[in-house]
Amino acid sequence: MVVMKKSITKKITFDEAQTNRDSISKGFYEQSFLYLCERINAELFQMNEPENEDEEPNIESHLFIGILDVFGFENFYINSLEQFCINFTNEKLQQFFNYHIIRSEQEEYIKESVFWTPLHIPDNTEYIEMVEDSTKGFFVLLDSACKAPQPSVEAWMQEFMKTHGKNKAVHNATQPGSGNARGAPKKSKKKGGSKEKFTGFMLSHFADDVTYDSTNFLVKNNEAVHPDTAKMLAKSTNPLVQHVSQIGVGEVLFFLL
Repeated sequence: MVVMKKSITKKITFDEAQTNRDSISKGFYEQSFLYLCERINAELFQMNEPENEDEEPNIESHLFIGILDVFGFENFYINSLEQFCINFTNEKLQQFFNYHIIRSEQEEYIKESVFWTPLHIPDNTEYIEMVEDSTKGFFVLLDSACKAPQPSVEAWMQEFMKTHGKNKAVHNATQPGSGNARGAPKKSKKKGGSKEKFTGFMLSHFADDVTYDSTNFLVKNNEAVHPDTAKMLAKSTNPLVQHVSQIGVGEVLFFLL
């Protein structure tokens, strides 16, 4: 750090170093993914000439790659933030499928007086709204907890259950594993010994009931890269590293190798 024109080296703790390392990895993964999408678009896309000569073509509005992964639902004995994000994505896909493929078709049959046995269409709107709410949603509360002076998983859990505890998709959980969870450990024959208190909750998904261990939610959600690290990566002489190292930057430069 430069303070009053003097360079000062500040040591960080081991835990801070681990967090910074993980944030760098997440950032590189995200930027690498976006870079690949840009490269694919640049190779495959051809824009027609605009009808109006004064009108400039808006390239970004025409660039789109759709990636569908419908087999990603996960329910392990121990589920963390990664499983939460994967399962939420699949929940959105399932909701889209239920409405556009089944419910809308059923409404069309009824409208045209087609003989039809009505089907019960599962609806998980409350769960989706709980996650996506812009003021008190799951990720809003999680981000807020990460910015607290003394971040605490217990404090976040209290706030989460206080806000969404009455949601029909949210349930209290006292131990890991629910539904058709995989990978449950074998029961030990040893008696006695103290068990750590489980901190988490259970969610009712379309596919199954999943219990989430929230112990590392705050650590995994914290993606703040140390400014010095970003500066160091930006000094790379490799153009691709320079491009992909724009972690946390809204707009990145685009180039073709």
